Amino acid sequence: NSEDVETFFAFHGSRLDNWFSILSTGLQQHRTKTALFGEGIYLSSELGVSLNFSSRGVGWERSNLGRSMSCLALAEVINHPSVKIHHEDASRGRVAGSEGGKIPENYILVQDNQMVHIRYLLVYCNDVTGKGQRHGENVQLAPGLGNRFLTWASGHRLILLLE
Repeated sequence: NSEDVETFFAFHGSRLDNWFSILSTGLQQHRTKTALFGEGIYLSSELGVSLNFSSRGVGWERSNLGRSMSCLALAEVINHPSVKIHHEDASRGRVAGSEGGKIPENYILVQDNQMVHIRYLLVYCNDVTGKGQRHGENVQLAPGLGNRFLTWASGHRLILLLE
């Protein structure tokens, strides 16, 4: 029963061009083989750490969100002993056979993709569209879509997409 399992939330940053695959198949531990702590899904308890791995990419040219954006996931992680975190218990933070040895503070390594589930997607949008307009200025919405939320969303830089 999932209600009996202790979980916590952590951020995952990745390049914009990786998100279609991540959202289609989930976070996969076998995608990172050459990282400092070896194979696994790298997350952080700090938004700023994950932002460093979320480089901006080019979106759809006519998007109301703008042409340049980056994405972050807020994922729910099962607090299982196999999940490597910075911890007083040395075994909880040590990764056997890795170059790095012990997980640094604010980093989390999940080596089993069944232990992590994306709950929210944070989309960070650039302020300016390719035409030099700020979002929300002269935005043409499709007929029937002129509701307050879309107007608000087109004028803000951060959009939270719910599961």
